[in-house]
Amino acid sequence: MSNLSIMKKIYLFTIVFALCVSAFAQTVTLSFTGRDANNNYVQLNRVDITNQTRNWSETILWPDTTLTMQHVTGIDDYVTNGGLSLSQNNPNPFNGTTDVWLSVADAGAVTVEIADLNGRIVETTHALSLPTGNHQFRVSLSAAGTYVMTVRQNGKTASIKMVNNGGGNGNRIEYTGIVGANNYSPKQTKSDTRGVTDNPFAFGDMMEYVGYATINGGEDTVIVSQQQTDAQEIVVPFETEQTDGLPCPDTPTLTDIDGNVYNTVMLGNQCWMKENLRTTHFANGDSISMGSTVYSDFYNIDVNNYILYYAPNDDFSNVPTYG
Repeated sequence: MSNLSIMKKIYLFTIVFALCVSAFAQTVTLSFTGRDANNNYVQLNRVDITNQTRNWSETILWPDTTLTMQHVTGIDDYVTNGGLSLSQNNPNPFNGTTDVWLSVADAGAVTVEIADLNGRIVETTHALSLPTGNHQFRVSLSAAGTYVMTVRQNGKTASIKMVNNGGGNGNRIEYTGIVGANNYSPKQTKSDTRGVTDNPFAFGDMMEYVGYATINGGEDTVIVSQQQTDAQEIVVPFETEQTDGLPCPDTPTLTDIDGNVYNTVMLGNQCWMKENLRTTHFANGDSISMGSTVYSDFYNIDVNNYILYYAPNDDFSNVPTYG
């Protein structure tokens, strides 16, 4: 074998290897942050993430606040044209069979064809009438190689490239149906791959994010829907002002008869003192007797007739801190 032939083979292998490596090289990470009506941080209990284009759902649970998705690049040519969009097939490269998702803005006849890199059409469907929405196809190809799948409708065209490693049982384009919201089956991300999904994603997919947070003792829900075109921090905006952990609106502080000032805090719809009581007098000014911290005696006290106050560890220097 000549050196030239060897170099040609090495060059061809390098191109194919680069295509395959680049196909799996990119990840896309979404991060989620909850905010209340005053833009204060809100802890998200969980987020349901749905890819409406590709018909899958995942759920991330606190403390997870991110989801990393695999986005196939290089041979991934996501194309949108006047509401006709064809998303990258999954898996890609594939062994004989792969799935493709098509978004149609206008109902009407659609033609789908697959050609090799020489332009030879290996499979086609004509005048397939599709309603508005997202549709799924299953493609089978027998011969290994790189192919171009093209969709045409009313003068609009969308295409993707895909790589087949071989093994398909003939060439077929099978329409498997419209993708609807009722088909989703959410699953919690696995504990060994928290915040990571192996479900397919391509730039331009329609996504829905449902955030859940406990605000003022009750769980609120917010839905964010958008076409995802890049990695992004997604803010989940809750319309309610969060008051948990904040001072009570009408009573930020309380003062006892001895002049000790206590901060207050909202927990749900209840107002609580933030510090322990430090007073040594009743509200009418009468003194409260100092007692002993011997618990065996304390539990025998008739609180209706024998009321005491205590210093932690019998040390009055602890009272300002612990009450």
